[in-house]
Amino acid sequence: MVTAVVNDLEDSTVKLTCKESTSCDNCTGPGCKTGDKEVQLTATNPYQFQLNPGDLVEVEPATGIFWPLTGLLFVSPLLLFILGTAGGAFLAPLIAPGLAAELVGFLTGIAVLLLSVPVIRLGLKRVNQSLPLLSVTRVINSVEADSNQTQP
Repeated sequence: MVTAVVNDLEDSTVKLTCKESTSCDNCTGPGCKTGDKEVQLTATNPYQFQLNPGDLVEVEPATGIFWPLTGLLFVSPLLLFILGTAGGAFLAPLIAPGLAAELVGFLTGIAVLLLSVPVIRLGLKRVNQSLPLLSVTRVINSVEADSNQTQP
C-alpha cells in the first residue's frame, strides 16, 4: 500500500507521483529505485473514483496480475533450466564426448537460463506496458472536497 498524488487522468489510467519512503534507502530491490525522491507511476481506477489532479490516493498491486508475473519471473526460468539440463544431458555425447552427461547437462541448463534473462525482461516490459501493475484503491484526500469545504 502506497500513497501517491494524481498528476493526470487518461482514458482508463491514472498518472501518479509517489514520494519515496524513508525505507527506500534500505531497499536492495532494483525495480523501483530511481535515485531521486519522486517516482512516476501508472495505475488503473477500477472503482471509478472521481479523481482530480492533486488528489492524494492509495494504490496497491492490481488484482489479476500476480499469477502471470509469478509465471513469467519464477516458473519460466525454472522450466527453462530443467529443459536445458535435460537437453544437455541427452545431447552430451554429441556436444562434448568424454565429459560426464550430468556436467554437460548442468552447464547447458545454466547457459539456457542465462540466455533467457533478456527474453524474460522483454516480456516483463510488455506486461508492464499492457497492464498497469497498480490500481487506485482509496481516495485519501480529494482536492475538490477540500475546496468545497472552504467555500461558504
